[in-house]
Amino acid sequence: MAQVIWQPTGLRCLKEIREYLISELVERADDIIDELYHGVDVLHEFPQIGRAVPEFDDPTRREILKFPYRIMYELVDGNVHITAVIHGARDFKV
Repeated sequence: MAQVIWQPTGLRCLKEIREYLISELVERADDIIDELYHGVDVLHEFPQIGRAVPEFDDPTRREILKFPYRIMYELVDGNVHITAVIHGARDFKV
């Protein structure tokens, strides 16, 4: 079973998303953040369930999609490191 570790960058992304959502969807902001945070729980048992991030040429960099967000992670020594959460419409450059 893999350990899922939220990296500071991933947590910072959640904080920024929450700040934005509070201004737009006050009632749903915390629910959406909870869905994103716990949306990675499946990675404990299935760390390779996500697809390879198309912007990288590296099979250890993967992502799962929680519409409209992309939760990006890296496989390191059998563990999952959550590195970023971005909106799918955002222009993501490597």
